[in-house]
Amino acid sequence: MRLSRIEIKNHSRIQDLDLGVRRHAVIVGANDVGKSSILRMLNLLLGASTAGLYQSLTPADLRDLEQPLVVNAWWAHFTGRTVARSLRRSASDRTRSVSISGCK
Repeated sequence: MRLSRIEIKNHSRIQDLDLGVRRHAVIVGANDVGKSSILRMLNLLLGASTAGLYQSLTPADLRDLEQPLVVNAWWAHFTGRTVARSLRRSASDRTRSVSISGCK
């Protein structure tokens, strides 16, 4: 399985991003443009525990506090199937809930 696409919306450090990933991907850019933020969002989506998500995502991560932070990623199976996973965090949610969903 390989990462085929990533989408990030409403992150404070990253312009809305919808990036198709080919066979190899290299993230390059000047300092302070969001390279590490892209990797951090992928890490949270893939491996963070629920407690880690609560601690890692704050309203400061959102560009517009009225809209949720959304991170979507799609993986392509070598058999042709696609798997998607999504993370949403809303600043207005007083319970600080984080929603992660996956589909096959």
